[in-house]
Amino acid sequence: MPLNISFLNSKDKKRIKKNMYGNGFNFFLTILSQLFYIPIMLLSWGVTQTGYWIFFIAIPSMLSFWKLDFSEASRQELTLNKKKNPNVIYSISLIFTLLTVVIFGIVYFFINLNFLENFEVIKNHNITNLNIILILIFYGFSLELITNNHLILTQYKGKTYISEIIVGLYIALEKILIPLIGFITIDLLYAAIVYSIIKTIKFITVKFIINLSVNFKLNFFKITKKEIANIFIKSKNIYYYNISNIINVSGFTYFIAYFFSPEIITLVNALQTMFKFLVLRINKVFVDVFTFEFSNFYSKKKYSNIVNAYNFQKKYVYMFLLSFLIVGYFIGPYIFNYWTIDKFTEFRSIIILVILECIFTMLSYNELLLGMALNKLKKITFYALVINILFIGCLLFFENLRLNLSNIYYILILKSFFIYLINKNY
Repeated sequence: MPLNISFLNSKDKKRIKKNMYGNGFNFFLTILSQLFYIPIMLLSWGVTQTGYWIFFIAIPSMLSFWKLDFSEASRQELTLNKKKNPNVIYSISLIFTLLTVVIFGIVYFFINLNFLENFEVIKNHNITNLNIILILIFYGFSLELITNNHLILTQYKGKTYISEIIVGLYIALEKILIPLIGFITIDLLYAAIVYSIIKTIKFITVKFIINLSVNFKLNFFKITKKEIANIFIKSKNIYYYNISNIINVSGFTYFIAYFFSPEIITLVNALQTMFKFLVLRINKVFVDVFTFEFSNFYSKKKYSNIVNAYNFQKKYVYMFLLSFLIVGYFIGPYIFNYWTIDKFTEFRSIIILVILECIFTMLSYNELLLGMALNKLKKITFYALVINILFIGCLLFFENLRLNLSNIYYILILKSFFIYLINKNY
């Protein structure tokens, strides 16, 4: 079925083309570095140390795919209401982001400093400078949130390609430098130092570029209670979605780390990287550019264009996922085995389960994209969050459900399917 884009004018097409180039550049650098990341990590750090590192950066690693802050709703609010003062909206978003850093800092250190020794991955292993490593990683995590918030000042004008290029460059830098350190030393402290330095340089780069291209200043004194409440309410539903992603990505890594060895963490992360995160990135190259277009059409009251763009997006996603299922089923195991340099043997039965879970996750995301673009998610993301918590709770409570990875993925597939049905009805 041909995909018709005649509803777009030349200006829209030009903007979409630029943003797709930016997304494509990000995708190319990310995938190129990711292709070498796992094999080089396995060669330099070894399976066990790689598992430790993946566990330690479980929360920050998800930021490559989802933003844990209030920048999303703020960006959409500026796009939908171009007359609003960007300095005020940015200042509100920054306040909420800093509060997020404080709250998650308390949770992060409470869990890691009080319960880490109970995790199977840490038992009987003495990791030197563990607390310093955790502090450096959280520092990088916090700086990433603030950097993401800073980028909304170009994104709300439709210039998402600027942020995509910056993000792609620094993801590649991180994925290249940290594995290379393993050839010199296997002390994870040095990996944490490099990680924090990269996040610092990225923040400075973004601040410099934004200051050159956008005239803005923090404006706390003109903020009203009404504007704060507006951003908070519209951010809340996106935040439920982000918390669900924490549970599904970082929370899942912590879950595996609590019950399984670092070698299993490495296997699961490799499977998720190739058969979930890689696919999500490919999809986002083409789909995420419509987030701005939905908002832009809405602000101009071009409602028929919204419907056409939404239908176009859905057709693309269905075609893409069908291709992914076919390719993943027939040649996925061979590619994975070659990519991980024959480090794992028992993985074939899990690959198809990871693929199915990814498909339902992507279908769910596609159903939410229009609502996120218009800041009209209502309570749908809260329902999804409740389902995520209940299913993870089942895995924690019923021991027989987590006897092996296959059982765990059956539960994840069922959970993702329920969330897809809820989102589709919405």
